[in-house]
Amino acid sequence: MINRKVLLLSADSEQLSLLSSFLRNNGFEIISGRSGEAGLALANTENPDIIIADLIMPFMDGYQLYRALRSSFFEQFADTPFIFVCPNPSAISQLTTSRTSIVSQPTDDWSLRRFLRIVRKMLQMEVPPETEEEGPGPGKKILIFSRNADVANILRTCLDENAGYDVAVALDRDELLIRCESSTVSYLFLDISVSDEVSLEFFLRKLRLKNNSLGIIVL
Repeated sequence: MINRKVLLLSADSEQLSLLSSFLRNNGFEIISGRSGEAGLALANTENPDIIIADLIMPFMDGYQLYRALRSSFFEQFADTPFIFVCPNPSAISQLTTSRTSIVSQPTDDWSLRRFLRIVRKMLQMEVPPETEEEGPGPGKKILIFSRNADVANILRTCLDENAGYDVAVALDRDELLIRCESSTVSYLFLDISVSDEVSLEFFLRKLRLKNNSLGIIVL
């Protein structure tokens, strides 16, 4: 089998080394650079299958590189998968498309495995089932509750489109309580604004009665 070619760009030498070794050990061919300018040159000469770049780099950053490669001057890269690595993925969630993804910097085994799943998914490669040790994912559902539709959509983008989780959204309390009765909901992201109507403690107890195995993350 021919190894997929990854163009990996980061001004952080430790991150570059970590991701290069990790992806190489998982069967990918790695071409790396330290800047957007280097990435532009390497993309032209190496024709990578996917590009992974830090959003923040000196001179030409990841976003400037992305715009250059998506311009009419580089039509050959119009559909090349592109992954941004940045500290706050939700800040640029509007860039997410079927060929573009945004991830936070992988720092541990769990986040590296999740990162690998995203890379394989973007390349339309087989993605093995996620194990219990890897946290929620396909087969497990995350429910988001917020009365702010913009907040809910940002969270959905980060968890669903970028990380591959099965995500549902509830925008009012009645819908939330109905959805929480389902035993398939494993994790709830709960907007703390519910406390304007009832005490948070009381509301959490009510949710537990609906689903006693529910993991709750209060925002």
